[in-house]
Order: sequence, then structure tokens, then C-alpha cells
Amino acid sequence: MERKNSSKQVLLSVLAVAILVVAVVGVSFAFFTYSKQGETVNTITTGTLVFSYNEPANGILLEDAVPMSDSDAKTTLVSGRNVFDFTVTSTINGNATINYEITAKESTDQSDIGTLESKYVKVSLDKVDGGRETPVKAATHYDDLTAGTIATGDKLLGTGSATNSSGSPVTTTYRLRMWMAEQDADGTPVEMKDDKCFTTANAPVSCDQEEQVDPSKTVRGTNGKTFSIKINVNAKDAAA
Repeated sequence: MERKNSSKQVLLSVLAVAILVVAVVGVSFAFFTYSKQGETVNTITTGTLVFSYNEPANGILLEDAVPMSDSDAKTTLVSGRNVFDFTVTSTINGNATINYEITAKESTDQSDIGTLESKYVKVSLDKVDGGRETPVKAATHYDDLTAGTIATGDKLLGTGSATNSSGSPVTTTYRLRMWMAEQDADGTPVEMKDDKCFTTANAPVSCDQEEQVDPSKTVRGTNGKTFSIKINVNAKDAAA
């Protein structure tokens, strides 16, 4: 009887050792780690990109403007202060592309009685290359321009893009025209009257005197009012 108990004790001791070995092995694997430092360098290199917008010191100045057709604007407004020429220059190394928007923004206070309403104004934008013009934005009422996607309040005139130039500067010239339309944005013919007052003898007098407006002095013009915009060029995105 004692021999059987002894055998059981030996067997239990062997099982206990076996269980302990398994437990130790399990614990050992739980804390096992492996580490190796890599030797290969992985690098992302961006292309270099220089982007600039240059404009002349003077903008468009149309004095005593009268309504004109789109075709007349194209042939009459060709140089000097009648047009606004500006350039966009890019210098790109590497596989990069930059997209940009050319926008217009009113720079006048619409509450000013001397401000011409934008619905009377038309604009156009052309790309100029060697004296040849390629339309970017055909003659359009300013009020009909859509909004730009970058700067709040800007009106979109056109878009452009620049790609790899192998480090050489690439310049694009644009020409803006702005004139008084023959019809406003609502389709109503533009006819503004001279705001001077005249006596029956056609001598101008102050309007606080008794006088009448001379019908022969009716003109189609701006009545001395002005409309001004500034041109902005904004990078839209750059993609490697």
C-alpha cells in the first residue's frame, strides 16, 4: 500500500516538473524578441520650384470711356494704359507641376456714389506670345465671372500650369482688357446721361439754379464714375 502511494507521489512529482518546464518554456517565449537595424536608406526628394507674378507699375486707365463692342475693344485697346500686360514666371527642377488661378477683385467701395456699377463692365484675358494673342477668357461681363477657388471674393479669369523646365525660367505673358459694355449684364442697352446742368443758352451752371438739362448734351459715358480691379495670381496646388 505504501509502495503504491510512493509510486503516485513520484508520478505527481514528474508531472509537476513537466508542467513547470512547460510553464517556463511558455514564459521564455513570451519575452523573446528579435531586432535588426536596416542598412538601406529610403528618401523622398522634392523638385525645386520658383513661381512669381510680375506686373507693371501702371494699370488700365480709360478716361471718358464710352460703351464699345467686344470687337472694337479688341482692336482699339491694344497698348499703353489701355491694356494691362503682366507675366507669370516659373522655374522648376524635378517632377513637379504647379497649377495657378488668375483672378480679379474689385478694389473700389461700392457704397461710393462715384463708383461705376460692375454690371456695366466687360473684361477679357489673352495669352500673348510673339505678338499673337490666344484667348484665355473671352469678353465677359464682370458680373458673369465665376468665383475663384482659392481667394475669397475673387472672380476667376483663367487658369494656367507650369511643369519641369530643367531649371530654366519660363515666362508667360497675359493681357487684360477692360471696357464699358454696350449692354449691361442684364441685357439693357447702356445709355448714361451727362450729369451737368445747363441753361437754355447751353452755358453750364450749378444745379441749384433754375435751369434745364440740354438734351443735345446727352452722352453715353461713365459720367466720371470709375471701376477698378486688381489682378491676383495664386498657386492652386503643387503635385510631385
